[in-house]
Amino acid sequence: MLGMTAIFLALHYSFYYSSKRLNMKLLKLSFLLLLLLSWGACNNDDDSSSCAQSDWVGTYTGTTDCITTSTETVTVTITAVGSDNITVSYETASGDSEFGPISINGCEGRLDFTDPTTGDGFMVEAELNGNDISYTETITVLGNSETCTFNASK
Repeated sequence: MLGMTAIFLALHYSFYYSSKRLNMKLLKLSFLLLLLLSWGACNNDDDSSSCAQSDWVGTYTGTTDCITTSTETVTVTITAVGSDNITVSYETASGDSEFGPISINGCEGRLDFTDPTTGDGFMVEAELNGNDISYTETITVLGNSETCTFNASK
């Protein structure tokens, strides 16, 4: 009987401390996984809130490319309107235009005046990346669209 008790105690001791080591390993692994997930969650995937209205305001020079015209030099001027809108005006050799107010959300701006019945109208989308602006303007009349893309820097 003593032999059986000794074997039982040895197995119990072995299992108890083995499971304790296993539990510690699991605890450490869980902590490491939680730390990695927390660190990844702090990464900001949406940089749209990193631009203030004042970051947009200024004069930019670059090029514009439209479907029906060749690439031209462009000067884009952006002014503030209210607390969170901008007006975009541009000038090329073939003409000039002004759109606004364009509602901005961080580093992105959008203006859409499209008639849902006819599809006629215009849409402006802009994106600011540091001192560089990318601006797309699409005008649709009677089912025909003209799209111009502007890329300019301060």
